[in-house]
Amino acid sequence: MKKPGFFQNAYFLLFLVLVIAYFPVSSLYFGLKNDAFSDNFPIKYFLTASLRSGFSPLWNPYLNFGFPIYADPGFAFWSPVTWFFGAVLGYNAYTFTIEVLLYIYLAGAFMHRLLSFLGIEKKYALAAAVMYMCSGFFCGEIQHVNYLTAAAFLPFLMQSLLQLSAQPSLRNAIVTAFGYYAIFACGHPAMPIGLIYFLSFLYLGYLINRGKAGIKLNKPFYLYHLLAFLFFVALFMPAIYSYISIVQDYVRNQPLVQSNETNLGFSPKSYLSFLLPFATANGSGFFDDDLSMRNAYFSMAGLISVAYSFKSKSVLVRSLFIAAAGMLVLSCGGAIKAFIYSILPGLGYLRTNGEFRVYTIFCCCLIGAFGFREIVENGFLRNCLRRFLIVAIILFILLFFISFSSISSLLSNHSKISVDSLSFSVSTLISVGVQTALVCIFLMRKASARNLMLFVIFDMMINCFIFLPMTGVGRTKLSEINAVFRSFPKGIPIPPLQPIQEIDRFNFMGNGLLGSYYFYSKKIGAQSKTTYPSMFLATRDYFESEFPKELNKKPFIFLKKEPGVAKTNLIRIMAFSPTNIVLSVSSDRPDSLVLLQNFTKKWSAEVNETKVGIKRSYLSFMSVPISKGTHLVRFHYSDPWLIFFIIASFCMVVGLLFVLFFQKLKYLPGHN
Repeated sequence: MKKPGFFQNAYFLLFLVLVIAYFPVSSLYFGLKNDAFSDNFPIKYFLTASLRSGFSPLWNPYLNFGFPIYADPGFAFWSPVTWFFGAVLGYNAYTFTIEVLLYIYLAGAFMHRLLSFLGIEKKYALAAAVMYMCSGFFCGEIQHVNYLTAAAFLPFLMQSLLQLSAQPSLRNAIVTAFGYYAIFACGHPAMPIGLIYFLSFLYLGYLINRGKAGIKLNKPFYLYHLLAFLFFVALFMPAIYSYISIVQDYVRNQPLVQSNETNLGFSPKSYLSFLLPFATANGSGFFDDDLSMRNAYFSMAGLISVAYSFKSKSVLVRSLFIAAAGMLVLSCGGAIKAFIYSILPGLGYLRTNGEFRVYTIFCCCLIGAFGFREIVENGFLRNCLRRFLIVAIILFILLFFISFSSISSLLSNHSKISVDSLSFSVSTLISVGVQTALVCIFLMRKASARNLMLFVIFDMMINCFIFLPMTGVGRTKLSEINAVFRSFPKGIPIPPLQPIQEIDRFNFMGNGLLGSYYFYSKKIGAQSKTTYPSMFLATRDYFESEFPKELNKKPFIFLKKEPGVAKTNLIRIMAFSPTNIVLSVSSDRPDSLVLLQNFTKKWSAEVNETKVGIKRSYLSFMSVPISKGTHLVRFHYSDPWLIFFIIASFCMVVGLLFVLFFQKLKYLPGHN
């Protein structure tokens, strides 16, 4: 059988779609904005700096006076992709952008792989894969990298679960465990929590519909699914231990009050994006939710196919409908969120929930792929598009006159108009115009699998391209962002002993784009809470106390009894790494040496090679007693239990991979 040519290869075509649809990003010309560089990038920047200096990256001394990043639920420390980029490529503005694009590409590639497994024809599978990777979730949430990290592997997990359900076996259980791991290690707790609810809805739908299809679930089904979960727990134990170890001391930068966060969902008004995505790009006076949470578009043809598939008798399709509806409710904001999130377990800890719409979009892309053939062959697509065309032309004319009249009134100052209303009508006009043009082109051509695929691909690429500047792509050049990072010291140098108030800070624009100056300067200290959300409860209490007024005049290491600005010549840093600090300290009286790093029981201290107890000072920091004279002082951070769990998890990975290799070897030709 002749293999497809290079340009006919689905995975290469998905790469081309990625480059074109996300060209503002893939060109590496413009930088991502908002949370991408201000919150997600700083810890990755530190990871590379620490590893390339030959130091352990467990403790980040620059983050709000120190934080164990391996235990940070908001950082994908346990993701292999993070370590590949951090250790092998090294994080900078360019590699970080490439990582984001990689997640989007993997989403499309895994979706195509899943659809091929389900027996969907190649052209329809390619169309549905493009629908997913260019959907309103990926182009809307592109600044929220940890959401993308999980969404990329959702099709992989879905396929492994379906394979395990159809053929319960040790091999399929292992693959499923790796699928769970990929999503739980994404670096944001919202996506794994959403996954639990999604799978619960999916299983509920399966239970409801399996009786009608005569499907029976036997013991191997449950046993191997349980085995897959146990394998996953064993693999994920280092992360589980890490999160548990700080849960009592952990707090977010901003207190979580659900009644104040109801605008961070995907509310019913934004359902307009299922048909006209760009119409939701403006009009903040009309929409209640955050701009990044408004878009759920997955192509007009996909929406029509989903509507057509309501009559499907497939157990999988019906189960997907139930899961899609359930997650659509959980992604809703407003009063619905305020009520549901107060009664369902785990949801009360989540600030945003608009990201849950990815599970609905994922289901719709799968359902749409199943219905593509029918809507083409039965003429359902063309009939729907003809009706849409009539309505769209009328709406286009109406919006044109409204926009023209509003602009004329604004220019002549004859009447006051709402800027939000004007922007909403203009953006809707653009959205309707784009959709109308695509529909006209498709109706002029023969209804076929190829033309449907082209219609979907162009539809998704155009809408993704025009929506990106509204959500995640800024005006600042990527080269300018990278130049800022390159201006800072490389690696992990010995930080200067200078008063905290003398450490430079970004201007307002730099702080909004890149986060806090303290993340990158390699100088320790912060005058106020930084933009990064994770911190210790005691650190928050410190920033809300009167102590910063006093300590901002001192360096991050000082003698407590020294009046005024500390004399730095009494202290000399002999060696410094994130987890190990060696000091020479001279004092003319008994005193306490204060280290402005957050107190945890995993820190130990030695004075002249004799272990001493660490006391908590200034609510959150560490101090050790010092007698008169010159002393060698060492602070060291270690977590023996973490090392134990890492070794155990690594052994489990090696063992599971060996089993997979051995199982595959049995099916090779000539093997007895």
